[in-house]
Amino acid sequence: MPPKPKIAWNENRAVTVPTSFCWSYDNQATCTDTAAPPEIVGEHKPAPLQVQPGAIVTISYEQPPVEKSLVLTQWVGNNQIEHELQQGNMWQAPEEPGWYLFDVRAQWEQGSAGHVFVIEVRNNSRSEYL
Repeated sequence: MPPKPKIAWNENRAVTVPTSFCWSYDNQATCTDTAAPPEIVGEHKPAPLQVQPGAIVTISYEQPPVEKSLVLTQWVGNNQIEHELQQGNMWQAPEEPGWYLFDVRAQWEQGSAGHVFVIEVRNNSRSEYL
């Protein structure tokens, strides 16, 4: 199976849900197509990562992807906006409070994979559950 990303701000991590992927292991390739990220989020309802406006969020993997293969896409309805990554694996959360849907994709020698996640930008990022 493809590596799972760690999407983090401070000590908090986002819940990610796998999207489409192709992966080779022991000379066997598996490809799985999934619905578009908005549909996946609607079905799985992952808890959002709560961040402050403009927070710097990092993306990392235990098995690092091929250099410069990481792509972060924000979904606004059915429109996709690719975000520029700083230092190859960081980006700045929006300043406006609200819920934001993202899809992160990366490539390895064994294949490629995507994961969808949600962040919630809040002026006060402390959760009553912390």
